[in-house]
Amino acid sequence: MDNENFNESPISDVINDYNETTLFNENEHALLYPKKKFTSWDDRVYESNSTKDTSTNKISCPFLVNASCPKSKNDENLVFINKINDQYNHPLSTSSIIFEESKKFTFLMIDDIKFMTTSCKFGVTVQRKFLEGKYPSHPIYSKDLYVTIQSFHPTIAARGWDNDNTLTHLLWMIPTQVENWIQYTDCVLNDVTHKTNRYGMALSLFVRFDNNRHNILLAQALSANESIESDV
Repeated sequence: MDNENFNESPISDVINDYNETTLFNENEHALLYPKKKFTSWDDRVYESNSTKDTSTNKISCPFLVNASCPKSKNDENLVFINKINDQYNHPLSTSSIIFEESKKFTFLMIDDIKFMTTSCKFGVTVQRKFLEGKYPSHPIYSKDLYVTIQSFHPTIAARGWDNDNTLTHLLWMIPTQVENWIQYTDCVLNDVTHKTNRYGMALSLFVRFDNNRHNILLAQALSANESIESDV
């Protein structure tokens, strides 16, 4: 390379304090990357072109907490804070935290839900009406109630192991799935996907349409492979 014809400039001059710069050289054969643009990644701010009316907005808040939990030499599973930036570009509000705390079920309410689920076999609608009448000052949300009800539902499971005590198959159904299976087993769709889960097993889903033409999940299973022997 001819050093006399090559006008080399320091990288600090090329980047020029992270400002966008166009590189050029009189000797086009000497420069490895002619007419390339270099720009700071910090200057690249994502701008959405979507016009959808959403409930959330991207405000690029600089607040950041970088934490890690090393697997080696960390017997107590301690969490380490590597970096923290406590700067915000918006007002802080505790309303969301207060809301989450205010809608939590009390111990007495959980006992009532457990009794109505296990002993009375009541569904979400009936239980919600009961709780709203007994606890008028406490907000009741169907989603939270449904999750609590499901926690008291026993799960039917069938599993098997090979000679090496390795899991070969696992099928599980909750009571509502058992009821739907009895009602809608005249035509069941089965879909199998392989190695799409953390266990590396074949996931089998059994699906059916209900009377309202809605998809309902009847059962789910994991198997060692997709062979006919595993399905049987």
